[in-house]
Amino acid sequence: MRTEKEMYELIEGYALKDKRIRIVAMNGSRVNDNVPKDRWQDYDIAYVVDDMDSMIKDRSWIEVFGKRLIMQIPSEGVLIPMKKKPWYSMLMQFEDGNRIDLTLVPLESLEDYLKNDRLVKILLDKDSLITGTLPATDKDRWIKKPTEALYRECINEFLWLSFYVVKGLKRSEVIYAMEYVHQMRLMLLKMMEWRVGYKTDFKISIGKKWKHLNYFFSDELWSMLMSTYELGSAEQCWDALETMISLFEIVADRVGDQEKFVYNRVEYHNVRLYVYNNRHNKSGENVE
Repeated sequence: MRTEKEMYELIEGYALKDKRIRIVAMNGSRVNDNVPKDRWQDYDIAYVVDDMDSMIKDRSWIEVFGKRLIMQIPSEGVLIPMKKKPWYSMLMQFEDGNRIDLTLVPLESLEDYLKNDRLVKILLDKDSLITGTLPATDKDRWIKKPTEALYRECINEFLWLSFYVVKGLKRSEVIYAMEYVHQMRLMLLKMMEWRVGYKTDFKISIGKKWKHLNYFFSDELWSMLMSTYELGSAEQCWDALETMISLFEIVADRVGDQEKFVYNRVEYHNVRLYVYNNRHNKSGENVE
């Protein structure tokens, strides 16, 4: 695997040779001092260029970066269309394990690019166009404090989704039920994220897809969360559903205590009872 030094020399070295490239910038985890460094971090690079069309039309220049296993071009995506921006992205996974997520940014969009993300570091500026930039920071990605309305809506959505899980399980539509378990878990993760926010004065990011969440919860609560990913059968779906309802209540209570937020505990208890009764056939007819 090429070293970090070799990769930087390659990325900046090519930019120096290509007159179309005026600025080289980097964002992502390699710029973030709060993220532990490891070999799996991507190189999130932006080339700010004055002739993007020619670089797109003939992409042979990217061969300089090495032998690729695969490349993805989100800017041309049909299955998962990208948000419209005047930028062009090429994601490249190389045989040696390195990965470069390279974005071409037209020079006229430089200001918008710099405003888009404060977690950015300038590696090369041929024309000294950028002055007075602030140090890279992940502040834009810090956890945001919830309002009471947002807190209550999260609880309401979590409980509401449980009825879809029950319906799917009672009809033996297990994949349907699993999908709604996943949606419930997203609400649970949001509540757990807020809990971390209060623990840290809302001055950290827990990373994309909650990847650093485990550092902030006890082994017991973390084990409860992990068990909800075991969804290989209808029985495991029921287990996950009941575990989430228990875990969500614990976390929601702790979040609510921070701001004196309140929610309808009778409603919460009634939904829990509804789930239990349906699982154990104590509520009569199957859900239709």
